[in-house]
Amino acid sequence: VARLDGGGRDHGVDAGSRPPAHKNGERLHTPNYIPIPCSPSASRGSLAVMNILFVCTGNIARSPAAEAVMRRISNGAHDTRSAGISPYSPRPLSGEDIRWAEVIGVMEEDHRAFILERWAQATSRIRVLGIPDLYRRHDPELTQLLEVKLAELLANLPGDHSPRA
Repeated sequence: VARLDGGGRDHGVDAGSRPPAHKNGERLHTPNYIPIPCSPSASRGSLAVMNILFVCTGNIARSPAAEAVMRRISNGAHDTRSAGISPYSPRPLSGEDIRWAEVIGVMEEDHRAFILERWAQATSRIRVLGIPDLYRRHDPELTQLLEVKLAELLANLPGDHSPRA
């Protein structure tokens, strides 16, 4: 998503940036954002770019933290988003998110079940990370756990998606 000011100037927000906020599953009117399509087969250097969505309950701690850790351990090689299954989440999960995502990292089995009840076609793209709702967003223990789980996730994807130093 590129953010342009009133004069059409790009402010450097890349395609991995979060899309405009959603309310009740509908896109809010945000005239400064223009979506730029991301090709699943695109590449950055030697890595194939993946669209990776992280889902938790409230989109307050775990999924935003996972998004930040993924960007860091992959040096921004993948496009990421995060969302919550609660309708009261700052960014509720939408069908657009599910269609966009090539990989969906959910924190718990309940999140997987929620998605499959609504979007059964997503089954092969979901990976349960097994991260319980015990942490605050910047908890060092959560960050450490996500580093391990997301390195495993990348290692188990087809192609070269290994974390970069």
